[in-house]
Amino acid sequence: MIVKKYDYTPCSRETIDGKRHYCLPDGSKVPSVTTILDRTKSEESKQALQNWRKAVGEQRAQQITTEAANRGTRMHSYLESYVLADDMKPLPSNPYAHPSWFMAAEVILKGLVNVDEFWELKCLCTTAGSMQALQIA
Repeated sequence: MIVKKYDYTPCSRETIDGKRHYCLPDGSKVPSVTTILDRTKSEESKQALQNWRKAVGEQRAQQITTEAANRGTRMHSYLESYVLADDMKPLPSNPYAHPSWFMAAEVILKGLVNVDEFWELKCLCTTAGSMQALQIA
């Protein structure tokens, strides 16, 4: 159940040097969590990722990366549905969506099922309408 406990001000997004930032009401811009995590990776981690991309090939690495991003987007959609409707969507017929559904079910059963109120639900969407982030306060 969503409870309006605080008055959250919506924030817009802006891309600065290829990285996502949020524009706050006071005019300041702050980097997204993904941007912060990317900038704070160790050189060893960055090199390991480059080595992996080289080992599997750029095309295959991009395919894997895209599939993982799509899984995450679907999982966030299932979580959003649970928060809004207090019910899990049925297992989809598309077998490519099954891993996302099972990941979301695990998050719900091991964490969200015991939460009796949510203060805010924000979905940040691209212009194409696909969800990029789900924030539950």
